[in-house]
Amino acid sequence: MLAGILAALLLAEIALKPFAATLNWFNTQPVAETSSTVLTLRQFEEGIATAHYTPSSQRLTGIPPVPGAPNILILGDSFVFAAQVNDRQTMGAQLEQLSAQLGHPLNAVQYGWIAASPAKYVVEAPGLIEKWNPALTVVLINSDDFLPEVQYDRWTSMQLNPDGSATIHRVDANDQSRGHALIAQFTSRSALAKEVLTRFSKDVWPNLQSTLHPHHATPDSHPANAPTFADFARAHVAGLRQAYGDRLLLIYAAEPGLNNASDNTPDPAPDNAEQALLAACQQQAVRCLSTRDAFLHARDSGQFLAAGFSNSQPGTGHYNANGHRMIAQTIWNEYQTLSAEAR
Repeated sequence: MLAGILAALLLAEIALKPFAATLNWFNTQPVAETSSTVLTLRQFEEGIATAHYTPSSQRLTGIPPVPGAPNILILGDSFVFAAQVNDRQTMGAQLEQLSAQLGHPLNAVQYGWIAASPAKYVVEAPGLIEKWNPALTVVLINSDDFLPEVQYDRWTSMQLNPDGSATIHRVDANDQSRGHALIAQFTSRSALAKEVLTRFSKDVWPNLQSTLHPHHATPDSHPANAPTFADFARAHVAGLRQAYGDRLLLIYAAEPGLNNASDNTPDPAPDNAEQALLAACQQQAVRCLSTRDAFLHARDSGQFLAAGFSNSQPGTGHYNANGHRMIAQTIWNEYQTLSAEAR
């Protein structure tokens, strides 16, 4: 019996081997470094795709850069890491294709860091600006960026100050626990181990957390002693504006869900995090918008769902190729507006 179990595990590992990662998500090189190495990630948990990255976590578009064209810098967490779609389906690639078709080519430079928060984008700003000199920096923000846990994550530690700013420190990759390091090393070599860990983190751990900690924070609830949504929003916006200047666009990555206009269920209203971010942007004169209205219109008019895949729940989770295309269109529109204002 034991031999049969071992044989089955071996066959499963062999079958899944093409999906083993060649990169450690949490051990990346500095963004200022240049490397010709291309790392490949194949995954099938949410969509089926092959994605390519540099060792510094730059998400490649699969399109050669246009010499002399303006660089558009796109930053985010797993929404920009975008392991769920192929290279040419990412928002950066679709922005490059759209701009080329319209006769004004742009180079999209996109960096995604798993489980990162705006503090990560702030500390990376000097290296990114020096390397790419972006004509526009676009940052995707979502509800996870307003949970108390963002004060100390895998990448940065952040202390909110009374004046609304934040003191941010980089967390060295070598500071991760030995357990985390071993898990990252093991799952980068075994697709079966990676899949087991993924299923545990998505299906088992949330239920276990809700059982053990029934009052654990969600995107619409905070512990009484935690910073408020407005506190996080002010700090995020102020830090990003100081880091990237006036040519900055913040996009709130909303998740409208699967409800539609044909039933009596009201459309999902903007959550607390979204409202706080839009208010902070208005107060600090930073360009900011949400994907919510555009995604709701596409859904309710029967065009498409911006999130979800054939092997995941429709309307939820990370953006599919349609969602990436809509964000690319949004970035293009905002870039055109900025260019017209600069004339």
